[in-house]
Amino acid sequence: IQMFIFSKHYDDITKRLTKEINRGVTLVHSQGGYTREEGKLIVVVARKYDMSSVYHIVRDVDPNAFITVANVMGVYGKGFDEYKSKPKSKPRKTINIG
Repeated sequence: IQMFIFSKHYDDITKRLTKEINRGVTLVHSQGGYTREEGKLIVVVARKYDMSSVYHIVRDVDPNAFITVANVMGVYGKGFDEYKSKPKSKPRKTINIG
């Protein structure tokens, strides 16, 4: 899953996620479209079984945080699946007619 967490308490949430569930996070600079407030968006990619732990931490730090969750087709890299590559197929010969 991929989770976007919107909270003014991004620093505390980030520290707890990395320490307590050993999950890497990415902080993205953000600005509210309505409020124009500057902030940081927390992006977490985790396995489904980690989702309740993430919710618990976020709710504990900031009960007003806004969270979106999306399923992802594949996650490759450290802590997830290895990159999969298929051998390149031979290019087809083309025939120019006319």
